Amino acid sequence: MGSLLEFVFALAVFLFLGWLVFHQLKWGRAWLSLAWLWFIYSAKVFAGLALIAVYTFYHTDRDTADIFKYFDDALVIQQHTSNNLSARWSLIAGISLPDSLDTEFTQGTKNWLEKDESWKSFSKTADFNFFHSNRFITRIHLMLFPITGKNIYLHSLFFSLISLWGGLLFFRLFAQQKLVSQTIAVILVFLLPSTLLWCSGMLKDTITLAAIEIGIYLLYSQAFAFRFWYKFIPIIAILALCKYYVLPALLVLIIYVWLSNSNWSAYKSLLFTLGICLMVLLLPYLFDGIPNAIHILNAKRAESLKIAVLGDTNDYVFYHFGELNWVSIIKDMIYSAYASLFYPSFPTQTSNKLGLLFMFENWMLWSLVIYFSYRHVKLAMKWNSLTWGMVLFSIVLALIIGYTTPVTGGLLRYKTAFWSLLFTAIVLGWETKNNQIKQKPISQ
Repeated sequence: MGSLLEFVFALAVFLFLGWLVFHQLKWGRAWLSLAWLWFIYSAKVFAGLALIAVYTFYHTDRDTADIFKYFDDALVIQQHTSNNLSARWSLIAGISLPDSLDTEFTQGTKNWLEKDESWKSFSKTADFNFFHSNRFITRIHLMLFPITGKNIYLHSLFFSLISLWGGLLFFRLFAQQKLVSQTIAVILVFLLPSTLLWCSGMLKDTITLAAIEIGIYLLYSQAFAFRFWYKFIPIIAILALCKYYVLPALLVLIIYVWLSNSNWSAYKSLLFTLGICLMVLLLPYLFDGIPNAIHILNAKRAESLKIAVLGDTNDYVFYHFGELNWVSIIKDMIYSAYASLFYPSFPTQTSNKLGLLFMFENWMLWSLVIYFSYRHVKLAMKWNSLTWGMVLFSIVLALIIGYTTPVTGGLLRYKTAFWSLLFTAIVLGWETKNNQIKQKPISQ
């Protein structure tokens, strides 16, 4: 952790930035009070600090601590390139350096250098992880060093602001239409325990959820206009570099929104989108040379399971590789949905204290779903395009994550990419007044 002086300085910056973005730039002022904005902002910053504390006092192996390992790698590279800024920016931009120089400037890093050949042979990573997502957060830290002076609390504050920005844009989609209680909406978007913890600090999950929330906001407010593309393409690039498995789910959502904007009904757009997905899965079995999504998922599943075994992880969700017959695929997909949406459900499914915390969150949220279902069982529910789109995106991503993530710890973090979106969508769908909402662009 940083020094007391660094903490005090970061606290002053926290107060200044809050005054700047809320009082001067008016972030979120059109749909949330200043009291709410300061509360959410403070909660996210506190969650980021809590993550630093967790990885300092609970998970004490700094070389494997997700908060520190990328930050420490950035410190090593910054030291090695102190007299060679062009080399540092080449590493940040991903420009190749001669092998001797690359080794010289990155020697001592734990997660920047390629794994050795024996590791790649064992885990089958030679053909995967093309985007080197481990380097993404390290590059962000390197770019921040000249501004932050290597103050880790300022880095955490930066990630919290990114998270807040994404959440506010996502919240804006339905806040102006007053679909649900403001308190319920704030809790679902910003304050769910798992998303608040894992998506507020210096983790890839923070950037992933913020990019998804901004992407959904752009899709439903500016979809396919010229200004949409120059904003949306960077979102795709960020997700490709950070968590590329989100892109298939985002592509499904893009197709659905495009059909919805073509004056198709929500149900017709949904059925046609699902038909396209089924066609993508079946075509490789009819025509040679077409990428097979099932084979790709099975390869990623095998890679993840081998890495988990080699890393001696705990709390396995599954122990077997995927099989290519349709009965096994369907069974594994059903179990994948269960794992992503309900795991852990019982104390015996995790030995981790944080896992127990999120088990109670699962119970709480699914009890909320049952409550809303019972409350509205006699109503004719007509979900709007936004609700169906978020549910569709969440289910596709849940299947991908559940199918390829063999341990509970991974599920608890990776599910945050869709967790708050799914429950927000469900509550929106059941609480919408008269269930009649016109989809129209939101004023900028």
